[in-house]
Amino acid sequence: LSHLQTVTELYQFKFKYKKQVPQMDIISNQEKLVKGACCQDVSQASRLLLRKLYLLMQNLGPLPNDITLTMKLLYYSDVTPEDYQPPGFKEDGSPGDLLFDGDPVSLRMGSVSTGFHLMKVRVTTEKKRMAAVESSLIQKKGPTKISHQGLDCDEEEEE
Repeated sequence: LSHLQTVTELYQFKFKYKKQVPQMDIISNQEKLVKGACCQDVSQASRLLLRKLYLLMQNLGPLPNDITLTMKLLYYSDVTPEDYQPPGFKEDGSPGDLLFDGDPVSLRMGSVSTGFHLMKVRVTTEKKRMAAVESSLIQKKGPTKISHQGLDCDEEEEE
């Protein structure tokens, strides 16, 4: 198990393009505007999602004293070259498996849609740290071992 990383909290931010995005016919003489998400609506939804995350973090139990932060960037595997690394990032040589020390609980925090893009946020943490958190956020069957394959943006899930 030495190749596994022990995790206390996992924050997943998934960004993806919507399957069907609004389109405009520029050849037509008629002015047809396709309604997308209003800028104020997106801004308000983003603020509410951040506030929800902040409240969750305030209600979770304390983190261990010896923690480190690891951030991983994952891409759509069917359109991103295998050797692609954005400027400022380096390749991760670890196998990528994560293991929770205790019993993990998965939370769907919410999503924000612009009409063109969708961002979903999930948090997974140990059950013992969830004492004061609202139970309606908790998924009934949380994973005990999470592979980075499960974080891939290609996976399909309900909108």
